[in-house]
Amino acid sequence: MAPAAATPECSAPDGASADDGPVWMFGYGSIMWNPAVPHEEKQTMDHVYITPYQRVFYQASTEHRGSADVPGRVATLIQPADVGAIVEAHDPAWRVYGRAFRLPTERAASIIESMKERESVGYHHVTVPVYAADGSVAIPHAATNVADVANSLWRGRTPEERDDGAIAAVILRASGPSGPNVEYLKRLDGALTEMGCGDDPHVRSLMAHVARLREEGASGGGGGGKGDDDEVAAGAKGSA
Repeated sequence: MAPAAATPECSAPDGASADDGPVWMFGYGSIMWNPAVPHEEKQTMDHVYITPYQRVFYQASTEHRGSADVPGRVATLIQPADVGAIVEAHDPAWRVYGRAFRLPTERAASIIESMKERESVGYHHVTVPVYAADGSVAIPHAATNVADVANSLWRGRTPEERDDGAIAAVILRASGPSGPNVEYLKRLDGALTEMGCGDDPHVRSLMAHVARLREEGASGGGGGGKGDDDEVAAGAKGSA
């Protein structure tokens, strides 16, 4: 196997000025459908990716999509070093597709600080290059968040915590101030499908497990959970 690909430079971005050029944010979770920060409406990029990362539901959520009693699961990013992997450059299995938002230059620094605060539990704030579908650099530097595997809400330490079926069962049970956990999964899957990137294997697997558990619950098998069964089942069968 070829030597490991160089990990994109990860550093905390400083404040931006007009001389720095456009400032971008890369979203791979709820930011894709709910940026919750000002951005240039006509300056977004779909079907772009960052690498080498994987999107995983290994971060517990007690404030947004869960509670202290029943923590939910939300998306974060892992790097090869987090799991002891060696990958080649632009390995498709280590591409995370998402949506990039151009921030208003004069407000970029304050927006990024707001994002740091919003994702202060469980994430490191970094800057990464963003690539177009053909592998060319679309954006040299974009702000995003990656997993802090040492945080207290990290749920990727054991095979049981990483099991897709077990994660789906948690997602069906959990709900928080931002809504049901299953809605988060469904909206992420919908956003990826809308962009033509609906083949994320982890998200697809979770959707399929959710549909299965709900079918079992409907037939008396003990699954179930709140939410729109038909929409989730349909999403589990969606195409890229």
